[in-house]
Amino acid sequence: MTDTRKTDKRKTARGGKRRGSSASTKRRMNVIRRQVKWNLDTIEREYVLVSMIARDDLITLLRLEAIAPSRCRTEKERRAAADNDLQMLIAKEIVQRPKRVNGKYRFEVEPLLHDLRLFADGKIG
Repeated sequence: MTDTRKTDKRKTARGGKRRGSSASTKRRMNVIRRQVKWNLDTIEREYVLVSMIARDDLITLLRLEAIAPSRCRTEKERRAAADNDLQMLIAKEIVQRPKRVNGKYRFEVEPLLHDLRLFADGKIG
């Protein structure tokens, strides 16, 4: 059994503040931001009349698989890395959480486009 006092000290920085994101996470967010900015108009064109977009379709339209790290050699690893990138956007509350509709996770298009535009312009995230 580990002493929680020791693990708590490692999790927090001096002064009781939580540690910020690492340099690699910031670099990764900038790569994702450029990719979103480059492919945002595709979503605007394709989903003008649709109210919801599936999570898998969003990953494909943003082409997040194309920016997978170089260590991802197989298609399965690239897909997992792309899904992880989208999950990072959700966890940092840049994109709203998807809703489950008929067994698939779907995003509402209007708030999604608004959030992605702000993210691409660097106003959030």
